Formats: sequence, structure tokens, C-alpha cells
Amino acid sequence: LPQPIKGEEGGGVDSWVVTHKELDALVGDVLSCTYDQAVAPTCLKFYHNGNLVESATKEGIKGEVFPAIYVAGGAELEYEFDGERGFAYPAPMGFSGVMADRRIM
Repeated sequence: LPQPIKGEEGGGVDSWVVTHKELDALVGDVLSCTYDQAVAPTCLKFYHNGNLVESATKEGIKGEVFPAIYVAGGAELEYEFDGERGFAYPAPMGFSGVMADRRIM
């Protein structure tokens, strides 16, 4: 399960972390996430090489969500947020790349 953290890592608010140990990530693997606000409860899900990591699912999140990835020890990271270059694995049905904030005035 995602481990709750507080303090600097969590910006002083509740945060959750999933480590390479839970995902058993290796060089060349693809990690992705989805955040579904269209259903209740809201749901943040993580995927490893296109497969859902059910133990890393977090439901009932309130407020803004800022998924982040941290690497250390000489690890390298490539990222794709909007899908313009194409995702390594197709987004789950009903999802697309990150969309810009749309505030209603």
C-alpha cells in the first residue's frame, strides 16, 4: 500500500509514496498514473509497464493532486505528460494526457 508521509516530503500535508520496492521497477520499465475525478470516491492509480498496481491505489483524495516521481543514485528518468510523443502503453479507457487547468471565472 502507498505509505503516508508528512513533513517536507509531503509539503506539510498528507502525501503518499510508492517506492521501487513495491513496483519492483527495473531499467527500461514504464511507470504511469491516472487520477479519476469523474467518479466518487476519486481515485489515484499507478501502473507498471501498463499493468495496474492495485496495492498502490489511493481512493477518496480531496483537493488538488500533484503526482511526482523522484529518482536517486544515478537513476535516469524520461517523462511524457501530454502524449504528444506517444505513450509507451495506451492510456486506460477514458483517460488522456495531462490537461491544462480550466478555471471558470
